[in-house]
Amino acid sequence: MKRPFLVCLFFPLFVFAQLADSIYVTPRIATQPVMSDADDPAIWVHPENPGASLIVGTDKGVYPEGGLFVWSLEGEQVQHIVISHPNSVDIRQNVSIGSEKMDLAVVTMRDHAELRVFRIDKESRQLYDITTEGSIPVLNSTYGLALYRRPADGVLFAFVTSKDNDFWDQIAQYRLEDDGTGRIKGTLVRTFGDHTTVVEGMVVDDAKGFLYAAEEEKGVYKYYAEPDKADTSLALFATEEELTANREGLAIYTCPDSDESYLLVSTPAQKMVRIYALPEEDYSNLFPLLAKLYTSSSKAGDGIACVSTPVSSLFPAGIFVWHDQRERRFLLFGWEQIAEQCNKLCLGYDPTTTVDSPDQSKFIKVPEEMVVSPNYPNPFNNGTRFQIQLAHSHEIRAEIFDVMGKRVKEIFKGQLDAGIHHFYWQGNDLRGALVPSGFYFLRIKIPSETHILQMNLVR
Repeated sequence: MKRPFLVCLFFPLFVFAQLADSIYVTPRIATQPVMSDADDPAIWVHPENPGASLIVGTDKGVYPEGGLFVWSLEGEQVQHIVISHPNSVDIRQNVSIGSEKMDLAVVTMRDHAELRVFRIDKESRQLYDITTEGSIPVLNSTYGLALYRRPADGVLFAFVTSKDNDFWDQIAQYRLEDDGTGRIKGTLVRTFGDHTTVVEGMVVDDAKGFLYAAEEEKGVYKYYAEPDKADTSLALFATEEELTANREGLAIYTCPDSDESYLLVSTPAQKMVRIYALPEEDYSNLFPLLAKLYTSSSKAGDGIACVSTPVSSLFPAGIFVWHDQRERRFLLFGWEQIAEQCNKLCLGYDPTTTVDSPDQSKFIKVPEEMVVSPNYPNPFNNGTRFQIQLAHSHEIRAEIFDVMGKRVKEIFKGQLDAGIHHFYWQGNDLRGALVPSGFYFLRIKIPSETHILQMNLVR
């Protein structure tokens, strides 16, 4: 639904930048907190049941606290993948991988200079690691990330930046594809950019084929996303003096009833997100500032994400997600909360209609009493860790079995309080002797539930 445009008719574009509306919003939902240091969010929209969509966020903590956290639209945690110091995450759906179409979440691993790729299963709403054996090596001190799904063929590319002084000037682009075994490999296709300080926030407009990259101390650059097009910058904006060294996360909101779209730039030093109009003409250098967005969070952070898909009656025009740094969580807002306060922005939906919250009963539910995260690393050599989260105090038993069903090791037996608990197996048996390579099974039981994880020990 188009917003009124009367104000725009009487003011030139340069006046817009001076008359940006101030918008104040309160979150409708807050996710459960992560364990250490929340940073970057992404949104996965369920293709059949939007009410079962997910919020995926990184926790930059080191092993075993860090990792990927996954929440429902109600803010309830549904998965924790234990990986060390992930930085940025992005999601693309309906990606062409070999002969298949799949939904993927990609993560930059800051300490390991690599990418990790996870397939999102729509039935279980769980993420599964499908990275090629040996990982996808990228720039040292891997930092920013943005995905580009080419509309013509569904091929996926990843843009990656670095926090290493030797690589500040570069944006590296990788093609992500099947390695022949059903897992995902990455191939470097180009490097470009001429930056003098770090770039973290990036986002791609897939439909128009443009990459936007925020150099923290200079502004937001516009580039072609296609690797066979020119590498030079097409525009530089968000250069206001007040933003020096403070341009962080980027997100795009595209109006569902038109080609009108906006770039959102987080500036955590001001606890603000600035909303710029993206020009409909590909070669325009005009990016007027439309609004300044504030929230009630005591320490609004840099990570943001946005979609315009109506997912429920609570979010009829899509979702805007904003990092709450102090509380180690993410805040969920309805787009219409923003647009209703600024007549320069499209509302994103028809307020005379309603969007029902879809039925989630056919989807697998995460256990309410116990959540068991996949062990990491897996495969492993010297040892592997796993995590149990209990809603209430329980008598619990964790044991290791071999493929013949013989009990190999008792990890724990006793009472555990509600909360998160970490365990470690060194690949030894009941007598302390090292067991041979092979598949083993971790069985975790409480009176009402049993969970089994398969682990691969490689000597």
